Amino acid sequence: LNTTCHGNLPSPLLLDKIRLQIAESIGPLVNCMIDDISRKFYQDNTYWHMCLFYFPAFLYNLVLNKATVPTLLQYEGLTDMLIQSMFYEMYRPDIVKESKSLGTFVPPDNFSNIALFAGRVLQELVDVGGEDGRFNEEQKKRLDFHARTPVISTSYRFDGSRP
Repeated sequence: LNTTCHGNLPSPLLLDKIRLQIAESIGPLVNCMIDDISRKFYQDNTYWHMCLFYFPAFLYNLVLNKATVPTLLQYEGLTDMLIQSMFYEMYRPDIVKESKSLGTFVPPDNFSNIALFAGRVLQELVDVGGEDGRFNEEQKKRLDFHARTPVISTSYRFDGSRP
């Protein structure tokens, strides 16, 4: 998103257009990344873990264009995943252990960075989505749901088994 093939920065208007096009076409990627139970990125567990850090950072780059927010808010499960990913290190030892065993996280602070970027994306989604009454009724219900729901996926079992 930040450079062309030749290393030149495209115009801000072109970047915004590219961000919007990407936001409109990432449904399959979102579907892979929001599933923290099977943890498969196009059928590969290692790739899911490798993308775990980059996904929130990628989304943050997209929300730099506020026009992407309504599109991103339409992806069912995305806000859930972002909220839950902020707490993986505390409440999902299965994900942390698996990531470490696969060697996908080199720096020890990657889970902190996931939380940081996920929080920034969520802040943008709430700030922009809430401006001028942009949230539709379904989105308002979803935010209300998040405010009242435990952070951990109900599909995750603390005994380490998968449903």
